[in-house]
Amino acid sequence: MNLNFYRNLIKQNLSKYIKPGDIIYIESDLTSFRKIFLLSKSKNNFLNFFFNIFSELVGKKGTIILPSFSYSWGDNEKKKIFDLNNSKSKTGILSEFLMKKKNVYRSLDPMFSCLIIGNKKKFLEVKNNTFGPNSIFEKLHKNNAKLVSFGLKRFDPTFVHYVEQYFDTNLKKINYRYLKKIIGIISINNKKYKDTFFTFLRNRKINKSYFEKRIKKDLIKSKKLKTLTVCDSKIYIVDSKNFFKIGIKGMKKNINYFAK
Repeated sequence: MNLNFYRNLIKQNLSKYIKPGDIIYIESDLTSFRKIFLLSKSKNNFLNFFFNIFSELVGKKGTIILPSFSYSWGDNEKKKIFDLNNSKSKTGILSEFLMKKKNVYRSLDPMFSCLIIGNKKKFLEVKNNTFGPNSIFEKLHKNNAKLVSFGLKRFDPTFVHYVEQYFDTNLKKINYRYLKKIIGIISINNKKYKDTFFTFLRNRKINKSYFEKRIKKDLIKSKKLKTLTVCDSKIYIVDSKNFFKIGIKGMKKNINYFAK
């Protein structure tokens, strides 16, 4: 088996659910694709292999978004400086690799920045609230982007925090997350300025973490979650509007729907 075999295998499986012109939000763990890495002969070839597949699937009119979270203003960071071009992504080797490519744009979020390849204008114009109004995650919802979990060990889309914040703001307060105001420094092309951001963070005083089983079960039951196994790795695909709708419905019945 060679790279073309795996390329065609992955593309054939994904093409059933990802179409030209789609907006896809990808969260990935490529470590499980060891066979492809060995055949690729280099790290760059390996990463280009997957990026090219996704690019071909959505086509020229599609948009690819993936996390490049730096957590630059986190509690563990003393200086709290987010450098748009240089702050390292802590969400996998694919985002770190793509940051160096042309026509890849990074959103201005000191905690949960994202990379955009495609319709940059629509997704780059965001406010200072990670999961709130006019955020990338609200735009993913309104444009019904497809949430793609690629090779991860569990179904854990970051989009869940957008659902939780929406519920917390518009329906009922939850106790395991809260909206935190953070002040820090933004650096763009060596120009620095002080700014404020709001991020919906986990309440460390309450011992609760994300729980996937309820949302996963309900999405499968309603036939909204596409589950694939390719190269012994799990791939999950769901429309963001379906995730939001079922997530809100679940939280109305059980406010700890997403937590345990």
